[in-house]
Amino acid sequence: MSIISGPKYDFQLVGSARKPGVKLSQSTFDFGGCFVTSQPAPIKKTLTITNIDSQAISVESNFEKKVHLDFPLVPGTVLMPGDDKLEIPITFTPRELRKYQETIKLNFNNGLYFVDVVVQGQGIPLNLELKDPDQAYTNLGIVSVGQEVTRTVPLINRSLKTVKFKVTPADKKGFNSCALSMTPIEAQTVVLKPKEVHHVEIKFKPKERIKPFEHEIMLQVEGIEEPRKMCTVSGVAHGIELRLMDEVAAFGSVVVDSRLTKYIQMSNFGDVKANFAWDKSAFGKHFTISPDHGYVNPNANLDLEVTFHPRQVDNDLRSKVVCQVQGGESLTLNMMGKSIPQDTSETKELMFSTIVRKDKEEVIKIDNPEDREWAINPSISTSSDTGDYFKGASTFVVPAKGSANYTVTYCPKSMTQKVKKADSEEMEDKYHQGNVFFPLPNGTALLYTLKGVATAPQSEGTITETVEAKKPKNFIVKVPSWSNKT
Repeated sequence: MSIISGPKYDFQLVGSARKPGVKLSQSTFDFGGCFVTSQPAPIKKTLTITNIDSQAISVESNFEKKVHLDFPLVPGTVLMPGDDKLEIPITFTPRELRKYQETIKLNFNNGLYFVDVVVQGQGIPLNLELKDPDQAYTNLGIVSVGQEVTRTVPLINRSLKTVKFKVTPADKKGFNSCALSMTPIEAQTVVLKPKEVHHVEIKFKPKERIKPFEHEIMLQVEGIEEPRKMCTVSGVAHGIELRLMDEVAAFGSVVVDSRLTKYIQMSNFGDVKANFAWDKSAFGKHFTISPDHGYVNPNANLDLEVTFHPRQVDNDLRSKVVCQVQGGESLTLNMMGKSIPQDTSETKELMFSTIVRKDKEEVIKIDNPEDREWAINPSISTSSDTGDYFKGASTFVVPAKGSANYTVTYCPKSMTQKVKKADSEEMEDKYHQGNVFFPLPNGTALLYTLKGVATAPQSEGTITETVEAKKPKNFIVKVPSWSNKT
């Protein structure tokens, strides 16, 4: 250094320079093959910069964000001495089927030191697909309840790299409710190398009727947010669904030896004909069901006639009967009723009077107040000393909301006798006696006491002959037979 009009001074400057003490985790990032999809999924890796120097170091970069690459380094970032670290994410999002390579230039200490970081990768197509494209719509068909059907859908990886994925239904709840299952299970991750095939097994095992359904099965590929459709499965489960509209038939009070019929509807809500058979051995002697076996067509109804016909007086008569349904669940019907005796105060009397061996008819009028026709089976009984002198039809029909006459015929084979009245010398007829019982379909009954008087027979005529005294003569007398027996 020279001073004007003064002395001159010489200075000697000594120094040294070195690179900043920074350490990069790596300088090359190779993302390899990455799938390009309609909604590209970003792939991230991390660059770690460590300050191993004794002084602070600044880091900057002039890299501008691109659609396929992002390097978010905050300008003016400083790393303090003492192993201070900076982690910077490198996000690679391929959008085209091509190779990518970018260089990111890192600037340390305001341009005193530069480091290049190379980022490379390749956009490739995802070709995880059905080996047989026709299985894109897999129909499981019509399956009967209780049966099982399985379909195998092969998947092939035609991509350039290994694919990791899970198989899952789009509607998990609906899929399970349709008795569908899959192998592999939803939680299992499948690893499929290029050109390898994996078999997805779809099983359909319905335990009840299921309406026609369609469910999509999806592929959730690792690294891709949006699931891909694998295929659609469809099917239907046909079965028998036979039901009783009432499971209890309560008859209330019914006169002994009478009967009451109720109608129970049996409905087939299923898709196939339902064959049924009642356990007749469980009916007992007081109940019957008609028909006791048969079938009901799909979506059809059958009216069962359930009849209570008590044979003894009892306050609690009941029976539990099981109906076996071929290919379906059994049905149960509980039948109960109370059997009461006939009210003798309502017994009516019907008198007959005729000559012996000559028929006499009397009628009994029966009214039907109900909307259905009555088919009655009357029963006639006689006392032990009367014989079979009273007769009537075994079946008797009374129209709905109408009336009909039942004819009782008195046909005595012997004359009634005269007996003394009690505590009197007067004589009276000893009647031929019987009863006619009408078991009405409404659970009540009618009882008539039958009394008949048979008088002496009519004369068959007069025989007139002239006979000489003390001289025999033969003549013919015709004797008709009133009996059906010889």
